[in-house]
Amino acid sequence: MDFRTIMRHIHRRNFLKGLGAGLGAAALGIRPRHAQACPACLTDQGNHPPPTTGSYPYSPPGSWVPGSQGFPAQGGTYADPVFGQTIRRVTNVYPNVGDSDLYAKNGFWNADGTRITHDPDASGAVDIVDTTTGVVVRGNVPHGSTAGDYSFDPNFPDAFYYFSGNTLNKYLLSTGTSVTVKDFQTPLGALGGSVDFIDISGRHFVLNLGGTARVWDAIDVSGRLPGDPAYVPQAAGLGLATPGDAGHGGLFSGSFVVSLGGGYVGITPSGGGVFTVGDPNGNTVKWYALDLTSKSMSTPGVNRTPDFNGGDHGDVVSASDGNSYFIGINSGMPDWAVMRWNLTQGGASTVLVHVGSNNGDEHLSGIPRGVWRDWIVVDLETNASGNADLALWEPFHQEIFAVNVLTGAVCRLAHHRSQNATALYTWMPRVSVNWDGTKVAYLSNYGAITGSPLTNGYSDLWTVDVPASP
Repeated sequence: MDFRTIMRHIHRRNFLKGLGAGLGAAALGIRPRHAQACPACLTDQGNHPPPTTGSYPYSPPGSWVPGSQGFPAQGGTYADPVFGQTIRRVTNVYPNVGDSDLYAKNGFWNADGTRITHDPDASGAVDIVDTTTGVVVRGNVPHGSTAGDYSFDPNFPDAFYYFSGNTLNKYLLSTGTSVTVKDFQTPLGALGGSVDFIDISGRHFVLNLGGTARVWDAIDVSGRLPGDPAYVPQAAGLGLATPGDAGHGGLFSGSFVVSLGGGYVGITPSGGGVFTVGDPNGNTVKWYALDLTSKSMSTPGVNRTPDFNGGDHGDVVSASDGNSYFIGINSGMPDWAVMRWNLTQGGASTVLVHVGSNNGDEHLSGIPRGVWRDWIVVDLETNASGNADLALWEPFHQEIFAVNVLTGAVCRLAHHRSQNATALYTWMPRVSVNWDGTKVAYLSNYGAITGSPLTNGYSDLWTVDVPASP
């Protein structure tokens, strides 16, 4: 079994232990944030290797690495010398162990993109940091007991959700205090910590209640949603929702047994369905359609990806054509290709763009709203460094780029510069795009792969700005 296959079936927290340890955004005052106007992205499919000389040489073989003269300090930026986009160093972990939680989920970001979660060390702690300065806004916040199963609200920047026993709780960044959102009187279990469990409206949640997947309509008696400071919790228990809005919240009818394996459970941005990856294996994506009027979930799930071989790496986009798509990468065609599967309608898979054959792994993160709504962000990774890595260069190699899931168009953003990336989980970039698609977070060792960092898996958290429009 090759490394790519093995890694897909190792849960992120287990790997870390191995190292030693509809409301609209405009209506809520949420605005995309750009530090400066971004240049238009490259849209070709040519080969664009990084420079080996100049101010930002690819290192190794260069010496522009963490701790060296001229390397960005925390909060510092540089312009990618090939793609032109602004890249910012958010954290200063060097030379210690990097983040193990970051993944596809938009919910690692708060609603306006000014805050992001960060796992700062091998202890399993979660900090909330400023995405411009990297300053810790709230340290070691409550986040539940399962890796990655927490989320910011998509519309209220102050609200952060986590599970605790039988309750869904909301932590407020402004006060550093928690309140109960709902007591289900049943234990809330793991969802896999990889993708979003809240739709873009902030109203519908998919939850693991006592080992069973259920969808919850969170609206209160006054029509408010949980992120709202004036939200009034529903009655405790497992009461069912009824058709309607204010005062008609509760659980949808329909459920299924959660069988994660190395996979995860999520809900589409549109709220049109629940999907699972990893039941019974990482190449199976099952679809459970939701009826938001009758408040029901169809069961059993339908396998929408019979020809997927990507081993659970992927994410979902609810596109402007009304369909939700699972996007992943298939290998051996004979090269690798970003692929699309229609979860809503079913049908044959579609090749979006070919991305070469010198890759070792990949991660993806869908954009749920805004002008980039039809796009997904992809990173490609390999287990090579220095001149050996440069010798493998081909289009999209070691790159962060976006793909339009309807047309296959590309927007090429940055070289992530994490060398030997597939050798350690904390070296994998594991892109996560914010709710509006204006910034992409990623992890990178920036070539610091010898000595102590090799032992403990050093990486820092970085962001790359996305152009204002496709």
